[in-house]
Amino acid sequence: MRFAPDISTASRATIGGMMANNSSGARSVLYGKTIDHVLEQVVALSDGSIVHFREIARSEAPTGNTLEAACYRTVLCLATEHADEIDRRYPKVLRRVGGYNLDEFTDAAKPSTWRRSWSAPKGRWASCSKPSCAWYPCRKRKP
Repeated sequence: MRFAPDISTASRATIGGMMANNSSGARSVLYGKTIDHVLEQVVALSDGSIVHFREIARSEAPTGNTLEAACYRTVLCLATEHADEIDRRYPKVLRRVGGYNLDEFTDAAKPSTWRRSWSAPKGRWASCSKPSCAWYPCRKRKP
């Protein structure tokens, strides 16, 4: 089994490092970027709280007076308020690997995808302790 992103440093890379940078590799158009294969994450936020990032319906977003709820409120509000600008300025390319992926939050019909937004900010506000990733069979070698 293998983790799909085919990066040049695969012999010494870690999944945590690949998530922090949203690594992709030369074959990312075929196999995808790290963000495309991270299914869920158990994350320690900067206040020490432990949260579980996965796709959830917007109606299930955390509420209350927690850092997790504040993250959801802030990002959903920013994405809604600036959806046109985000759509206009975010590049429409397959290998965009930087930033916070705010474009993932602009469509109110789509679920909240924090797992896709946490990958790439390089651990600025959280630390992942338990990623759940998609694994694939190794390619067969030609005889």
